[in-house]
Amino acid sequence: MTKRVILAGIVSAGLAFSLAAAVPQLKGSAETAGATGLKVKSLQGGRAVQAISPRARAMRGQKRERLFNVKELWTLHERGAQWKDRKGNELTLATPTSFYPAFDHDLASKEELEKSMAEDAESFKDPTDETFARWAGDFSGKTVETTALAKLAYASAAVEDARTVDFGGGLRAGVFFKTKDGVWRYAEFRFAVEAKPNELAGLVKKFLAGVALDKAKAASAGKDAGVVMEGRWMTKEAFGYRFKTDLSPSQGKRFIDQAGLLMEAMQAAYRRYVPPVKELGVSTVRVFATREGYNEYMKDATGEDGDRTIGLWSPSHEELLILDMSNSNRDETLKIMRHEAFHQYLFYATGSGRHATWFNEGHACFFENVNYDRKKNFVRIYDDPKDRRPRGVAQDPERIAKLVKEILPLDHAAFYSGTLHEVNDRYTAAWAAVYFLQKGAPTFKEFEMYRNVLPTYLKAMQEGRSAQEATELAWEGVKDRDFVADFLKFWGKRGGAAKYEPPAVEKM
Repeated sequence: MTKRVILAGIVSAGLAFSLAAAVPQLKGSAETAGATGLKVKSLQGGRAVQAISPRARAMRGQKRERLFNVKELWTLHERGAQWKDRKGNELTLATPTSFYPAFDHDLASKEELEKSMAEDAESFKDPTDETFARWAGDFSGKTVETTALAKLAYASAAVEDARTVDFGGGLRAGVFFKTKDGVWRYAEFRFAVEAKPNELAGLVKKFLAGVALDKAKAASAGKDAGVVMEGRWMTKEAFGYRFKTDLSPSQGKRFIDQAGLLMEAMQAAYRRYVPPVKELGVSTVRVFATREGYNEYMKDATGEDGDRTIGLWSPSHEELLILDMSNSNRDETLKIMRHEAFHQYLFYATGSGRHATWFNEGHACFFENVNYDRKKNFVRIYDDPKDRRPRGVAQDPERIAKLVKEILPLDHAAFYSGTLHEVNDRYTAAWAAVYFLQKGAPTFKEFEMYRNVLPTYLKAMQEGRSAQEATELAWEGVKDRDFVADFLKFWGKRGGAAKYEPPAVEKM
């Protein structure tokens, strides 16, 4: 039988509150609670937990509409901040804005969820006890029953009203509270060890007494617009990206200012070479300060071991993950970011994550090496002779040219099969094919018959063709050409193609 939970008023100030070892202690000083606009005293010895971006579970229809777990998506929307300590205690802060959607299915698009939440907005402008009870049940996964409610028996500088949630045991405590800015919020404690009722009440009272409006955040809005701190994590929207990082505030801002400006120039380059058919919106980049943090998030988010990478684009979570190596190898960090950011761009610009591997990886490698003019914020793509891709071609151009024809039909699994050496050779061949098509074909008239390969491929993908069909159509027009001979001729005089850059493409 479903456990019944009672929504009760705040306990009176006359009760004695004693905090035993079973109940976690709160920090002595308050910290910024994500984007909630509050400062709170979080768990002593705890750390802020970054919410993992929701993962697409399925695709729907010809347009490949992405579907997400409704509970996961809704909870993430309501949640504002979370902390955990090493003993397993948790503190979650939320801003109730909508009820859990009453869908008859577990998967939905973000658009469906947003429409459902918008319909609930009126209920949360002046919430009733019934509103609190229903929302608490949605958020906790338990049935919540409304009973007697009482006003606060004590005052605080920031909180003007509150309701506690009695979950009928000592493993959880919840409280709705209204701050002086007129917003109702919710805090929920979950404990590793069962505590007594008076211990729970004491912790709730101590928490509420430490709540404060984040005046510093409001004051800095003009000076540092878009910056949100959640524990050690900083979020800032800049240059068309949403950066999230656990670098120190000073390092994080410096990294975002420098890398963000470069990525803005890179996105302009992506547009020139692979024109978008859809508006991009804001892309998310998560930058990690430590290998440990990167590996932990990778494991939780993707189930993959991050030891062999320092960055990747996760299409299911729609996040670009990067390990900052600025202290040891900043150039490598930026190179990986340029590579992975193309995968991210292609996903949004074409509305598809199903591209042919030769096209996707070939272009990602193509954008690794750039000459960057910071004053003009402009990048020029070139083939650095010291880089492993051009160097790999130079060692045996004919072998790589022959390999190009072999990799064109390969799907993702086949492309990455075999030894590490074989995979690296395929990367080199993909780079060589793209460099030839993007630089050689437009520059030299003798290769003009190849100029339609990439546009034909992109058009076929836009029409809903499979990656294999798009590849076959793209190369159909040059099937009578000797690609190996053409590539070798191009490679011998490619210097003249390095300066070529396609015209700028305006944002949609």
